[in-house]
Amino acid sequence: MEDGPCKDAAAECAKDLATGWPKLELFKRHELLNIILKRVVLGNTSLTVEVDKTKLLATLLAENPEALASLRTHKSDVLARTSAFGALRRGSQLRLVTPQNGSGFDRTPVTSLANAIARARDWYKGIVDGDVNTVGQLARNVGLTRRYVRKILRCAILSPRITEAILTGDHRPNLTLQEVRQSVPLDWRQQEHRFLLNE
Repeated sequence: MEDGPCKDAAAECAKDLATGWPKLELFKRHELLNIILKRVVLGNTSLTVEVDKTKLLATLLAENPEALASLRTHKSDVLARTSAFGALRRGSQLRLVTPQNGSGFDRTPVTSLANAIARARDWYKGIVDGDVNTVGQLARNVGLTRRYVRKILRCAILSPRITEAILTGDHRPNLTLQEVRQSVPLDWRQQEHRFLLNE
């Protein structure tokens, strides 16, 4: 759109739409995407989204009759955006990894990992304080198997950096509780190399 005021109006509407998008009702999002989306092409390592530019502008300028009139002279154009991606699995979750979103996982704590650390520390404290004498006794007290309790107790020997990273979600994105339960090196440097980001 070459006309300055129309271009500005479309840009302002696009800004408003982007700001309000998270609060927009789901059916309205679908409705808008059905109107403007031309096609999505998913390759092995890339994703391309094509949008009908004329329909997008018509949607943005729906409440601006003057700007809408100028659209009639425009031929249909396609806006295309291509992004590289990879697949990343964490437990049963599968996410797309793009250069823009880094790991594709929010830096929020993984509940199962955070709970395991809390349990392990609580159980370890009980052992140190003398409230519990054996893993078998602890297992009976908490109603779990000895094998499970032993595996969770491994979280009590995690380094302070690992513990903080797990509680803040700042660890390797595909880290799972199962992996931590299976093998925790005694050496903190080895743990950090295995479980933290960019180590």
